[in-house]
Amino acid sequence: ALLQVEERESERVAACSSRRWVFLVVCLGALASLFAFQGPDRVSLRSHLEHNIVSEAGTSGYGYFCKHDTSKQSYYSDCDTCVAEPICCDLVYVADSNHAGQTRCTETSLGGTSIDYCAALTYPQACPGAPTPAPTPSPTPEPTPEPTPAPTPTPTSLVGEDYAYFCKHDTSKQSYYSDCSTCVAEPICCDASEAADSSGNSGLKRCTEKSLGVTSIGNCAGLTYPEACMGSSGPQYFCKREDASSYYYSDCQDCVGVAICCNASVAEDADDGAKRCTSSDEVLPRLCYTIEYPESCPSSATRVVDSWDDDLVDRTCAGVSLASGRRLGVDAAGRRLLSTAEAYERLLTGRAGSIEFGYYGSGIVNFGPKDVSRAKTMLVMVHGAGRNGIDYFCSLAALVKESDLDHLDTFILAVQFEYEDDHKTNHIWWNGSKPWGDWRSAGNSAESSGLSVSSFQMLDSFAWNFNEKSVFPNLTEIIFVGHSAGGQAVHRYSMVTQLVEYRHKALVEGAVALVLREGITLKYVIANPSSYTYLDENRWQYNCVSLPYCTDRKYALYSTDKGRSGWAVDRRRFSASARRRRRGFGSSALADYSSSTPFVCKDDNFNEWPYGLNWEKIEKGNIVPFLRNHWNLTAGVKVLFPQRDVTYVSGRKDTCTYDALPFCYASCWKVNSGCAANAIDQRCPAMLQGEHRNRRCKSYVAHLDSYFGTHNHKYVEVPGVGHEAYAVFSGAIGLKTDLLGQSI
Repeated sequence: ALLQVEERESERVAACSSRRWVFLVVCLGALASLFAFQGPDRVSLRSHLEHNIVSEAGTSGYGYFCKHDTSKQSYYSDCDTCVAEPICCDLVYVADSNHAGQTRCTETSLGGTSIDYCAALTYPQACPGAPTPAPTPSPTPEPTPEPTPAPTPTPTSLVGEDYAYFCKHDTSKQSYYSDCSTCVAEPICCDASEAADSSGNSGLKRCTEKSLGVTSIGNCAGLTYPEACMGSSGPQYFCKREDASSYYYSDCQDCVGVAICCNASVAEDADDGAKRCTSSDEVLPRLCYTIEYPESCPSSATRVVDSWDDDLVDRTCAGVSLASGRRLGVDAAGRRLLSTAEAYERLLTGRAGSIEFGYYGSGIVNFGPKDVSRAKTMLVMVHGAGRNGIDYFCSLAALVKESDLDHLDTFILAVQFEYEDDHKTNHIWWNGSKPWGDWRSAGNSAESSGLSVSSFQMLDSFAWNFNEKSVFPNLTEIIFVGHSAGGQAVHRYSMVTQLVEYRHKALVEGAVALVLREGITLKYVIANPSSYTYLDENRWQYNCVSLPYCTDRKYALYSTDKGRSGWAVDRRRFSASARRRRRGFGSSALADYSSSTPFVCKDDNFNEWPYGLNWEKIEKGNIVPFLRNHWNLTAGVKVLFPQRDVTYVSGRKDTCTYDALPFCYASCWKVNSGCAANAIDQRCPAMLQGEHRNRRCKSYVAHLDSYFGTHNHKYVEVPGVGHEAYAVFSGAIGLKTDLLGQSI
């Protein structure tokens, strides 16, 4: 029952059809390691980090747990046997084991938490990677020291576990070889395990720019750049001699402004014997990071990078392949948050090596050491259930350009969450199970994809990187935007994000929270989601005796005793027989209750995440890791959430319930004279929120009014629009709503 029944969408977004990729690896760090869970007491924000690290023999706190069998999920408190890296578990929540005297936990339940909580404990010696114990000092007299021979130099390897630089030996040939002692062009990065054997060069591997294991150059960023490709025939800093000139020269004795990184092997010859290039020839700044920045260039000089490249956006939305990927990253150990300039040039390292996460962007984010962004507004767009990030990117780009916004000051970043069926090599993906593997509900990516990380931790990481003032000095607002399934994600993210605006800094005094710098505000725009997360056990009863309209709504404490038994999602709803009666559906499904006994379906799990917050289970740690590891979930939800800038946008005609339910409102958005199919969530917990999306949105705002009394959330209804992203956002802007940043 927990498996996701995939929602399908029918957004028809103009001018965007290609699935071209730009890659981003996010500065995830070990965000969860910074946070500690707080129970649901009625919020004492000054209480923090109640759990203290104790010795291995303690009965509270944290401890290492070890796997005894690779085919099992459990980790045990007995670490005399250890067949994999240990995990860290909260001893309060672990379970008893069938093995006498032992307790157990798993990576996702029974107290499993961030490994950093065990950092002060002794690492189990039986586990892989355990440090070698220091030898016991010998009581014998110290011998006369012998002369220490000079160490034998270790040759610098250009090959990683899987990836390696491959070098071209002949400019007239397509092949690049694993032997980089000869290099006549910029090297490429290839997966050595997929490269072919060279027929003419015994013992060498080869690949090309298009096949035989070629991959992103970023996968080799941590390896030593081939020496033969450097100097006069590789990437190096080029300096501008005159402000009025467009040329940069390899001779950096004179320098005005900021130096750029160009490939000398393809630069043209200048009259004085030097090489020269222009800004259009600039290569990835990371290729010059191992080279000393020219001392002749003024240290105070910076280069302002536009947040919007019209040519790049046009080519993206026209389906033309982009020239290079863009990346964010973390250090290999994942133990610290990097500064943004550094993070942009690093890779996320997972169990399978370099891991990537896709996005579409309106500008270049491969910043050099002296670059600063022009961006004032950062728009982070989350796609719908169809995972069509490029459609949403192009729609938002068109809206921004058509509005009164200064689009050159606006950076758009559209994320791309993937499932296993549509993932690319070395991309992390989610398995879609509710809620543990559901990207729209803070679920973690599948461990088998190479890295298990929460989708909401990804979003936190975007904002945290943009918080770096040295790179984004002009940034004033970060706006998360989501429609349909993306609206679900942004809604729940706005509730449980682990980021805190500077204006709320005093509220989190003493908590280990990520506080953004002063001057940056966070906003959340949520459009047409299929369900919401309720904060108490009140739900909606309604009467549908006069189909196709439901009336007489009542907001009351939910009781399963009064609920309708047998309500279930018809898994045949998309087949020809879906219109026929089945458990919970049919012409009488909603209407067979009189006005005195309105429709209420029965589900004992109606208040489970993501439809609600069951604080009893949360207190026991039985919740997705992102929430379990929150610095103070109670405070975030009950104190900060009502004060955040949240806008709910609903199409007035988003009243369709598809054909599995027995009616279609006359107001419904029509396609070919029929109700637009939008596959609304029909599970009981969602039906308790209302019979269609427009009703659910209004009802949720009413729920917030009842729960908080006063809050900072807004409701915007767009007339004449149904379940269509471009139309609903365009309509909201047309209503002069301050929706996409700045003042419209």
